[in-house]
Amino acid sequence: MFKIFHGYGLVEAYHKWKKAHRVEDKTVSRAIRLIIAVVAALVVWCLPVEDMIPGMTIIQKRTLAIFLFAIMMWLFEAVAAWTTSVMVVVLLLFTTSNSNLVFFNGGVDAEYLKSYQSLPAEAKTIVDNKDGAYNDILEILKSDAKTTELKALAQNMKKQSDFAAVDQALQKDSLLVKYEYKKNGIDVAESVTVHKDVMNVYKNPKILTLLTDKAITTLTTDIPEHKGQTPVTVFTSQQVAQIKKLGPQSNYKSLLACFADPIIMLFIGGFILAIAASKTGLDLYLARVMLKPFGKNPKYVLLGFLMVTGIFSMFLSNTATAAMMLTFLGPVLKSLPADGKGKTALALAIPIAANIGGMGTPIGTPPNAIALKYMSDMGISVGFGQWMAFMVPFTILLLFIAWIMLVKLFPFKAKEITLNIEGELKKDWRSIVVYITFICTVLLWVLDKSTGVNANVVAMLPVGVCAIIGVLTKRDLEEISWSVLWMVAGGFALGVALKETGLADTLIAAIPFGNWPAVVMVVGSGLICYAMANFISHTATANLLVPILASVGASGAVAANLAGLGGVSTLLIGVAIGSSLGMVLPISTPPNAIAASTGMIDQKDMVKTGLIMGIIGLVLGYGMLIVLGSAGMF
Repeated sequence: MFKIFHGYGLVEAYHKWKKAHRVEDKTVSRAIRLIIAVVAALVVWCLPVEDMIPGMTIIQKRTLAIFLFAIMMWLFEAVAAWTTSVMVVVLLLFTTSNSNLVFFNGGVDAEYLKSYQSLPAEAKTIVDNKDGAYNDILEILKSDAKTTELKALAQNMKKQSDFAAVDQALQKDSLLVKYEYKKNGIDVAESVTVHKDVMNVYKNPKILTLLTDKAITTLTTDIPEHKGQTPVTVFTSQQVAQIKKLGPQSNYKSLLACFADPIIMLFIGGFILAIAASKTGLDLYLARVMLKPFGKNPKYVLLGFLMVTGIFSMFLSNTATAAMMLTFLGPVLKSLPADGKGKTALALAIPIAANIGGMGTPIGTPPNAIALKYMSDMGISVGFGQWMAFMVPFTILLLFIAWIMLVKLFPFKAKEITLNIEGELKKDWRSIVVYITFICTVLLWVLDKSTGVNANVVAMLPVGVCAIIGVLTKRDLEEISWSVLWMVAGGFALGVALKETGLADTLIAAIPFGNWPAVVMVVGSGLICYAMANFISHTATANLLVPILASVGASGAVAANLAGLGGVSTLLIGVAIGSSLGMVLPISTPPNAIAASTGMIDQKDMVKTGLIMGIIGLVLGYGMLIVLGSAGMF
């Protein structure tokens, strides 16, 4: 939340209250919850892998423990949600990645593990399927006769341009060899198979060896010059067993890349647009112009606030939008009759519209972007404009339903409401450039399928333009909601770990999801998501559920079951919808909490309206997804 935003004081007051509430009343409670989360994760961490799910590896067990830790920390809120995300990434890097601490290698020799990790996929397959003892071929290499044959082979490999022909000629009962050399000054790595007679491997014809640069040099000179160093890496059966028990590790580069994922860039672009709009007065101007057509009739003013708040939430932070609109409403609420219910309707309209409106665009709320990221990784391309094409009408319909509900439940006594939104649209050249950039960015987002420019790339346009013209300053960058971005990145890192360690596949194999009726999966995931989102952060809810549902929904049997209901897209976009509809309590979302702080809302009213909108939204939302998915719209 940026200090330049109108209504920043409301957000600041909310955060101060929340911090004081934590410190004064819940220090002991938070400590207990933290201990419970840590102990539960340590229990899973320390259990023998043999007592876990069949086929689970040590790395997968650690990843599961960290995942459990994330679930409990996000549920308990023992620390800030973004702090949990950062802790998760750090734990994954140091304990499950291919750049972890040495003593987390499960007893596997670091050099052998490094050699194994450097093997191509086909070589790893051979290693993983080895049975029985391995023969040390170093002595064979020292044999004069065999050295001559190997020397000739190595020289031939260097000269050979058609490696496929060599491979085909030596297929039967062969040894896979990876060798490295320089070609035109460039390092080249190739793999060929060497016939068993060349190596004279009489007990095991399919032994795997890895030849290094030094090994190739040795094979083309004299063996004694090697000075006793082993020119090959031979994996023994014991070492292979240890490596297989340890299991695949996450790539540390993939984990760190989550902090600069294209989706993160998309959010940064949205934040910069919000800064520019506030600095130039565009936000106030749009609010005044958009609310003016609704006149002074209280019922239509209520509709105006619902619609305008919803539209603003599609492009600005839900929290920032709610704070800004409540600032406009402050004087109005004070002027309404004390015994009237209309002020409750207006106060509730802001958080309801902010939560619902966020569903309209990929940048409206983090759960949307999280769902899109995993869909993209699975080859399901849903563009910015395509998302808006079905989600904007859905959000507008929900806003109309919310309007009817609020008018019925909280009728107005006042006959007229006068709004006074002050603020001028700046007209200097920088502001004009911002207005043009704003329009161009939105158009490029909406028309991304036509222009061919990815929405994540488009997001960098306002960043570049605003930086060049001086509208974006270093101070503005410091005030970007990095906590939101880091929290999203932590969820992405969990997804990477689930996939690269193979934990997702192991869990899917252990639980017969394929036997579950598709309706049970779709409805069940929606209800679980909605229930969680009412008590923990919407982003945390999506971070926990989307990676699991993405893996489950992509598996063969489950994918076939879900095909008639829209496929895995129904599950993932359903999480985004279910998360945004979680608004039953003041603690459910910051917009709810800020609205509750006005003193115009009783919690029972928020619970009642939240439940009504939640049930209606889930039914309509999943109905829409099933229809569109079945028709192949995404």
